[in-house]
Amino acid sequence: MSKWTRRILSLVLALLLLCGITSAGMIQASAAATKTQAEAVSWLKSCGKIDYDGVAGVQCVDLIYAYYNYLGATVMGGNAKDYVSNKLPTGWSRITKANVGTPQPGDIIVQGAGVGGADATYGHVSIAISATSNTNRYVVHQRGGNLYRETQNGNYTCVIRPQFRDGPSTPITLTGLTAKNITSVSARLEATLSPSISMSEHGVYIGKRSDTTLTQIKGAQNGTITYSGSLFFEIGTKYYKELSPGTEYQYYFYVVSDGKTYKSETKYFTTSGATTYRVDLCSNFSGKNYVAYSDFSSLNTSYYYSRDTSVYTISTDSANANGGYNSLKIVGSAAGTTSKSLSIVTHTNHCKADGGIGDNKNMTLSFYAKASVSGTRMYWRWGNSPTTNVANVTLTTSWQKYTIALNKTDAA
Repeated sequence: MSKWTRRILSLVLALLLLCGITSAGMIQASAAATKTQAEAVSWLKSCGKIDYDGVAGVQCVDLIYAYYNYLGATVMGGNAKDYVSNKLPTGWSRITKANVGTPQPGDIIVQGAGVGGADATYGHVSIAISATSNTNRYVVHQRGGNLYRETQNGNYTCVIRPQFRDGPSTPITLTGLTAKNITSVSARLEATLSPSISMSEHGVYIGKRSDTTLTQIKGAQNGTITYSGSLFFEIGTKYYKELSPGTEYQYYFYVVSDGKTYKSETKYFTTSGATTYRVDLCSNFSGKNYVAYSDFSSLNTSYYYSRDTSVYTISTDSANANGGYNSLKIVGSAAGTTSKSLSIVTHTNHCKADGGIGDNKNMTLSFYAKASVSGTRMYWRWGNSPTTNVANVTLTTSWQKYTIALNKTDAA
């Protein structure tokens, strides 16, 4: 290899190590305001060091490339000094130091070649997280292969101010979650919303500590409003159902602003009084009964099944819903007999599954039913005996409520 070849390679390597190496092909600029200023600041506070173009390692302009991309703008490329005069995305502005006043969060701070201690050939770029004066600013920037968040006081040439989507300049928060006035059956849930926002919806999600799916409660408001401050819900009195004594509940608040949902942390509280074992302590129950999964949002075949599918088939039916709940559709091709019936698993022993048997005591069964053929008779029994303790009802073609006594004395 000749001396000239070695010198050329050395020069190339030296250039690659300087801040602001140019990447080819990054020449156009366009942008739609897709992020709020608060979202941009959050990104600046959390991003790690970036080698955006994969050329020459971590450079100061790599962070600018990534920032453009995050804001939905076409990446311009170029060296740091080029941002003194290169083309800006639509809606963005360039402001000289003399006219900028105090840099705003999210502003790109541009130091031309040699300005404020920047590289004499390629300049330097950083991004303001906050600022207290024209020259005192807290920035994020990359230098020497690392990312830094630190205060800068040096001179600069100008700032580039992105166009942000309308939104609060500070993050939306829901804090101060508190459960007050707790009784055995009710509680008042409170939270504080800040800053003032345009809010299209607010509410709370609540359920028992063991629940995997919580109930959504929407707050009453007339359209989109501008609001900040206290949010509260009277649970068990005005909203939601009556709570259960001695039970731990989980909840969190939410608000919707500009199409985006903001959530609080999840908090917990326990109602007063002794725990009573009743059906509404068991998850996935519909109403106050012992029949598991009876909202029929889906068919749980561990709890509802045909003992002979050639006689009976079952499925959930949303077309014949009643009271807002799906129904259980039973299609029978013949009269049921022993071992050719349907089985429904119950939860009676302190919310534990007892197969098809349950506690050895009397029960009252209430349900809504209808048939495609008027006069269809439905037989029920509590326990395993195929001939004793059997009750029946005669169905019509309209929804009707039926209540029957199921007397179980056999322990088989």
